[in-house]
Formats: sequence, structure tokens, C-alpha cells
Amino acid sequence: MPVVNQGLLALHRWTAICVAILGLGGALGWGLNLSWLRTVLPGEVAMNPLSALCLVIAALSLYHGSRARVARLAGRVGMTVVLALALARGLEHLGLWQLGMDRWLFPSRVASSGNAEMAFTTCLALVLFAGGYLLLGQEWLPPGAPLIPFIGVGTLGLTGVMGHLYSLSIVHGPMAIHTSLALLLLGTGGIGLVPRGRLLNFLSDGPVNPITKRLLPTLSIVFIGAGWLLMLGWRRGYASAPSSLVAFAAPTLIALGVLILMSTNAWVRRSEQRFQLLFHTLPVSSWVYDRRSLRFLAVNRCALSTYGYTAEEMTSMTIGDVHPQLLAALEEDEPSSLSGRTWRHRKGDGTVIEVEMSSHPLDFDGHPARLVLARDVTLERRNALELAKYASDLETLNRELDAFSYSVSHDLRAPLRSIDGFSQALLEDYSDSLDAVGKSYLERVRAAAQRMAALIDDLLNLSRVSRAALKRRTINLCALVDAAVTELRTADPTREVTIEMPPNIEVTGDPSLLKILITNLIENAWKYTGSVSPARIEVGVIDCNASEGQIQESPDSPTYFVRDNGIGFDMVHANKLFTPFQRLHSSRDFPGTGIGLATVQRIVHRHGGRVRAEGKVNDGATFFFTLPKKGSD
Repeated sequence: MPVVNQGLLALHRWTAICVAILGLGGALGWGLNLSWLRTVLPGEVAMNPLSALCLVIAALSLYHGSRARVARLAGRVGMTVVLALALARGLEHLGLWQLGMDRWLFPSRVASSGNAEMAFTTCLALVLFAGGYLLLGQEWLPPGAPLIPFIGVGTLGLTGVMGHLYSLSIVHGPMAIHTSLALLLLGTGGIGLVPRGRLLNFLSDGPVNPITKRLLPTLSIVFIGAGWLLMLGWRRGYASAPSSLVAFAAPTLIALGVLILMSTNAWVRRSEQRFQLLFHTLPVSSWVYDRRSLRFLAVNRCALSTYGYTAEEMTSMTIGDVHPQLLAALEEDEPSSLSGRTWRHRKGDGTVIEVEMSSHPLDFDGHPARLVLARDVTLERRNALELAKYASDLETLNRELDAFSYSVSHDLRAPLRSIDGFSQALLEDYSDSLDAVGKSYLERVRAAAQRMAALIDDLLNLSRVSRAALKRRTINLCALVDAAVTELRTADPTREVTIEMPPNIEVTGDPSLLKILITNLIENAWKYTGSVSPARIEVGVIDCNASEGQIQESPDSPTYFVRDNGIGFDMVHANKLFTPFQRLHSSRDFPGTGIGLATVQRIVHRHGGRVRAEGKVNDGATFFFTLPKKGSD
């Protein structure tokens, strides 16, 4: 759809004002008995008062055609009245009835004038205009359908105007000249109410043909004006019919040639300006070269900046000066086959860059040429090489980490088992030789060795979580919760803990990692509700429209939570919860290594989700996390 200018948007209002002036003038001519307002020119046909009334109503409706709903409704009522009057008068012309409608207003003055008939063409034009107006905005019609009756109205009005200009009564009939002009304006204004009409493209600000914009109005004036002058000269005996025809054709052809030349030059100039603007603002190096001489014909600013030449320098060179490989390649391949490949180009300072090229044939000022777009990929390829090196280094580090993990798993755990085992042997075999202090020292040695072993196990698990390949499946989160709670009840059958959760919560993720995640969260809640009675742990999912937890991203990423009524924590220290070895409570009261929640965070991040916690001292804690259906591995 073309971008219609502001003048076009106001076209129907200006034409409505003009039509209203013409209609009111005709009505006042009858009311004040002024013949020059009724006929405009002496001896011409007068505007019928009923025609004047219909024109005023049509003008008011046209003026409000694009305004508020109430105004448009009033316009439709007015046009319904016009349609009824014009249709009734037209049927009267056809002899279906005789209502004397021409003398409904100012009957004595109309009767005495003798030439104030509401013409059949006027009735037809008003019926067409009213029908087109009432069809505006009807969804069951194509958007441009009302154009057809509006163009018909304008055509009838233009025919009447030309009939009066050429003094051809058979053309204009009993229709007054200002009635004809008013109908021409009504048709034009009606077209202005249909912004999607294709006939309005030449008046728009969009990509239109300037030849059409210049030729249509100018040639219309030339045809009508020259025809009227020559008809007048012929009738008064100033020229014969053949000379009149020649005199008519000559200025028309001259005007046509001049306009085509001017319009073509303007169109070419505008096209050249658009090409230059597009060509020089491209963010990619571009040039046009002659396919015969290989000389640069045009170079854009990006290419001048990339290659380090001035425009004068580069247009005096050939593409072989910046592209040494191309000369040999052109002997083997067609130029089009060079697109999509990477080439080495030489800049003005001797630096070599790598570019990806694409080219297209064109005619440039009569030269067979090609337009070339060259994208500098030097930095991109360098970054790709560095990225590949980083990936290789990372793979090497991962192998070293695996070796280190194996060393920790075997070499460090064996001494710890020895320390723990020999300490236990001392306690069992030499307990009689040790006093209470010695036994306490050995118990502390065993406890420290066991904590060290547990810490090593947790670190190894955290490392495996970070590097394990994800195997996504849809599983029931509640089944994982049941398994974790069953193990805890078996280990501590005296605890009474209420578990609240729905029967089924479907999640998508790696089953092994999600089991570790849920086990850590449930064990955490179980541990910190040890001093609370009755203890309660709740597992659930937050509705997509809820704001609780404030980490909801989309319906594809629901928020899950594990909530307990344990001792909670101070939100001031919430940022430490997911940091390895950071603990908010004493290990004497709540044993652990401080790795569990760090493992939870690592698993959630592996799935592309987010995790956070909320809590209050002595009022429980809630852990929220998301598991997107499509996450990053």
C-alpha cells in the first residue's frame, strides 16, 4: 500500500468545501432570485434547486467521511436521503411516475425559468456517489470496490464540463456547468476516501512512476484546453477542420514529448540518487568493475575505508591490483562461480585480508559490468582459529582434570582409609592402654579422615555433574522425591516429616542429574527441619501467571520449588548459599560439606535454568528453580 501524503488525506475535505460552495450558490440564486448564481454564464442551463440541495447534503457527508463514528453515521443518513431523492427523480425521467420533483423547491421561479431541469445524468451521478459512499467500509467487499462508482461520478461530471466548454449541448444536456463541476469534484473527493485505490498511487509519496504523475494532469489540461480553443476557432471561421486538427495535434505531441523527456530525466536522476545512496551506505565493501578491462567503475565508501585508497586512486586501478588471484581464476571459471568463496585481497598498505565475495552482472553506463560485494572475514576467521585452539586446550584440560580426579579418587582416599582404619584398630585393640584423652584424640582423627573422604567424594561428584553429557527425557519429579524420602526414612525411622506434593509433576531433563538435584534439596530440607515439630516439606510447581519466586520466564520454563518449615536463614547471606564450602550454620549442629547446594546450582545451569532461594530465620526456606524444555548443554 502506498504511503499517502497529507494533501491526499485532506482531498475529500477540500473537494467537499468546493461542492458545498457550488451547491449553496445555486440554492441562494433561487432564494435571492439572482440569475448569475443559478446559471453562472448568461444563456446557460440553470442548476435545479433540488440538485443544489442534494449537492449540499453530499458535500457535508463527504466532509465527514473520515471523521468520528457519529459524524460518519450522520453522513450515511444524509447519503441515504440523497440516494432516495436521486433515484426517485431518475425513475420519474423513465416515466414510472410524475411527482413534479423539479418544482418541489421555489416552484414559481423554476417554472418561469424554463431551463432548470434536474438532468438524468445528474440523477445517475448522485445515485452512484451515494451508493459508493454507503459501500465504504463494508467488509464483504474488496477494499477498492467503492472506487468504481466514484470514478463513474467523476466521469459524468467531466463529460458535462467538456460539453459546456465545447458548446456541445448533446453532451451536457440539461445539466448546468456548475452542477457538472460539482459532480467532477464529488467523484474526486470520493476517490480520496479510498486510500487503497490503485488509481491514487500516482498521488502518493511511495515508489511511483513520476512519468504518470506529470503526464496525466498536464495532458488532461492540454487536451481540454487545446480542444476548446480549436473548436472555438473552427466555429468562428478562423481555421478549417484539417488545419484545426493539425493545430490540435502539434501542441499535444510537443507537450507529450517534452513531458516524457523531462519525466524520464527526472526518473533517471531519482533512480541514480537512490542507487548512490544505497551503494554508498552499504556496510559491506562493494564495487562495480568493467568485465572487459577489469577497471573499477564505482567504489563505495566502505571499500575505500577497508582497502585504504581514495576514490580517484581506486577508480584508476583494476581489480587485479587488490585481487591478484582473480586474473588466474577468471581464465578457468565464470565470474559467477567465484561467489561464496574466500579470497585473499591486498590493501593499500600491503596488508593482506581475507574476504568472502558475491557478484552479480549488470549494465553500468553502457559497460558490461559486475557488482561485487566483498565481506572482510579476516577477524572472523582469526577468531574461529582462536576458538578452535581454546576448544582444543579445554579438551586437554578436561583430560588432565579426569586424570587428577582419578588420582584424588585412588591415591588420596587410600591414605585416608589407612588413617581411619588404624585409628579404629588402636581404639579396639589398645583401648585398655589409652586414657580418655587419647581415645578422644583418636575419635577426632577418625572423624576428620571421614569428613575429608566425604569432601573428596562431593568434589568428585560436583566435577562429574559439570562434565557429564545430558540425556534429556521427560520424567515424573514426584517419583524422584518419593525415592529420596524413602531413603531418608529408612536411615532415620524415628523422624516424622509430612511430605506435600501433587501426584505428578512432569519435567524434562537428565534423569541421573535430576535425581542428584532432588536428593540434595530433599536432604537439605530434611536436615534443617530436624528441630521442628511437626516438620513439613512441600514440593510443587508455580502457575505460569504467578509471580512467586520471580524467576518465571515463559510457559515453556515453569518454576518448581521445594519448601520446608525448618530453621530458615537470613536473606542477607543468601548469596553464599550456592557457593562451594560456604555454610550459614555450624557443622556441629548440621553436618555437611557445603557442596550440596553448589551441585544443585550446577545441575540447574547445565539444563539452562535458574535457581534462587528465599528464607526467613526460624520460618523455613524455599528453593525455586526452572528447567526449560530446551536448554543449553
